[in-house]
Amino acid sequence: MTTMRELAQALYEARSYLGGADFELQNSKREWESKNRQLIDKVELAKKRLAEADGKLRAFALAEWGRMGEKALGSGVNIRVETRLGYDPVTALLWAKKHDEALSLDKKAFESLAKAHIPPLEFVKQVEVATVTVATDLAKVLEAKP
Repeated sequence: MTTMRELAQALYEARSYLGGADFELQNSKREWESKNRQLIDKVELAKKRLAEADGKLRAFALAEWGRMGEKALGSGVNIRVETRLGYDPVTALLWAKKHDEALSLDKKAFESLAKAHIPPLEFVKQVEVATVTVATDLAKVLEAKP
């Protein structure tokens, strides 16, 4: 028969193993990053240049489209026009409530309100749920013999 102590010991050992492996990984990453600092900096600079070039091309393309009205601009650059909705969220919520459409419950906000509501909401029940907690420092607990 397995005991609580044996299971706690197994969890402690698994945590310790993960801690050691993670420590090795972090050290290895630091060493690699130290040895490859120039390459890392080169990649960061390349990403920055890419973002700048992309932004300039897109701004230029939008200006050309506005000036010419053409969607196919050449050099692999095209304009796609999408229809997006613009609306006031408050007005949209009022409409949704009036028409009983497109409504969803914000569970976190509702539960906060329900906990504080006086008198308690009739349709909300408080239910006790058991949750297992395990000491973070199992070594300390396991050192203390039963």
